[in-house]
Amino acid sequence: MEICINLKRLKEKNMSEIQYNLQFEKLCTALDLGVIVVMPEQISGGLLHKMYAVETTVGNYAIKALPAIEVHGKSVT
Repeated sequence: MEICINLKRLKEKNMSEIQYNLQFEKLCTALDLGVIVVMPEQISGGLLHKMYAVETTVGNYAIKALPAIEVHGKSVT
């Protein structure tokens, strides 16, 4: 129930106010995706998320960045 309420508030926010926790290097390291060789580029995505094209030494990836939401007053990313 709390998550639904927070998602409703998120949808009501101005899209420019939504915050994302972008840590591409950390993600690529954790998932063994290689080392980033080109600055990640934003590509078209959905309403509440952003998509990035990421090129690494291993391959090319599309990474979906979901907005940070609050659950019980704590930020969840």
